[in-house]
Amino acid sequence: EEFSLLNFRESMNDMITGQEPDKNRTSVSFRMTPDNSNLVVGVICHESRMENIIAKATENDAPDISSDDAIEILIDTPERSYFKITVNSNGAVLDESQDATIVARDTLPVLWNPGVKASVRREKYRWTAEILIPTKDFGTLGPTKVYPWGINVGRIRRAGGQADCFAL
Repeated sequence: EEFSLLNFRESMNDMITGQEPDKNRTSVSFRMTPDNSNLVVGVICHESRMENIIAKATENDAPDISSDDAIEILIDTPERSYFKITVNSNGAVLDESQDATIVARDTLPVLWNPGVKASVRREKYRWTAEILIPTKDFGTLGPTKVYPWGINVGRIRRAGGQADCFAL
């Protein structure tokens, strides 16, 4: 039986308290494209201080993307371990793979470039990201109930003056 990521939506919890925050909530949804060639991750980052979001990196693969208000996606599959995709509130993407097969092919973890695309929109009290992640390097197994993928999505919020971290 196939495992469906379609219409899966959850809210992230604060990594310190374990609770869903009263404000500045973050929700995430997942789906696969019909041909399973791409994983699509949608994130809504509610933000009471949009004027304070940190968004310095504007180019893909800039190492300082993780220092901005950003979304991080970690993926493990039955055949590959692990992939990390970071997208900041400008839509800049940093992707890397620690999988031995991928590193041997691409030389360094940060040289993995699967063609991730991010569409980010800023609104009055939130920013949203839709991230398309090609799955060709994830192997041929899953996602199914027998061969599930491990997906962890986190938000780094810096608009409050400190690094608040939320995860699903």
